Amino acid sequence: MVEPAVASRAPHPALSCVRFHGGTIEATDGDLSITVSTPAAGRLSALVPFARIKAIASALPPLAPVSMTATATGVKIASGSSSWALQCVPEAEWPARPASALRPVCRLPGDHFSRLAKTAKTAAGSAGDRPALQAMLVEVVDGEVHLLATDGHRLVRSSAELDQAVDNSSTLIPDKAAAQLIRLAAAAEAIQLETSGSELVATLGGTVVRCRTVNATFPDWRKHSPATTDWEYATARVDELLSSVRQAQVTTSPTSHSVALDIGETLVVTGESPEYGRSRVECPLLETGKAIRLAVNPRFITDWLATIDPSEAIDIRYADGNSAIVLRSEDSLCLIATVSQ
Repeated sequence: MVEPAVASRAPHPALSCVRFHGGTIEATDGDLSITVSTPAAGRLSALVPFARIKAIASALPPLAPVSMTATATGVKIASGSSSWALQCVPEAEWPARPASALRPVCRLPGDHFSRLAKTAKTAAGSAGDRPALQAMLVEVVDGEVHLLATDGHRLVRSSAELDQAVDNSSTLIPDKAAAQLIRLAAAAEAIQLETSGSELVATLGGTVVRCRTVNATFPDWRKHSPATTDWEYATARVDELLSSVRQAQVTTSPTSHSVALDIGETLVVTGESPEYGRSRVECPLLETGKAIRLAVNPRFITDWLATIDPSEAIDIRYADGNSAIVLRSEDSLCLIATVSQ
């Protein structure tokens, strides 16, 4: 559970270790740390090279019993008739964590948070983008929490009502930490988020995740909110729209990476490129809107739809062929910039 926090290229030997201490196992790369309370840690107190532990575990049969005991210079690991004496890094070299006052951000059921965050994260930017685009914003406003991400071409917002009184706040979480919260929250009863301003602390039962927050300004998403514009809309089922866009996407290419959405009595999705030819797919609509043609990157649609309940009906909201479109589900929206036709 702590492996994602082990430094892959450690500037210091301690960061390539896992720390056994006080009945917990902890790993950190300096920006992200994961601490797990587990009986398996026992009373052992040591910094053990993670690569050696992982290699031993991989070499043993599944569920093989293992014991770990401290030695004068490290630890002894034993399983059946096999044993390994490992050298450890001195415990004094583990990075100190300064004490800081924390204030609550929000608390949600674990699976609910994981689903909302997974949906929001589909719009996060990649390496090379501005720091604010490689992060997920957790914004609490008037009893609601919004999870948001954007790469500058699309923006996703997932929202939930809170059942506890907390102050309004904005916390920007690095993409790597957001991915771990999604993974761990999926199996947790609840997730509690707290912050000191420069650090986020997430408690998920016996697991605690800490990360540095991103010191950057997230784009002002409210000026693009659907409430500010007169929108037309059509409605389709998630599974039918997802299948239609994926089928039309087959004939797109890196040089022509858009599909056309022709909204009328039905939705016709077409894809075309000089390299692969042309596709035409019809998608039934539950509600029809004003006839229009919209061109968008199909991946932006499919990334978001793949995280939504397939049986749900979503709105396709639009103003004209040049403005951004909005896909809206029960608790999420995806704002997508259109492509010039």
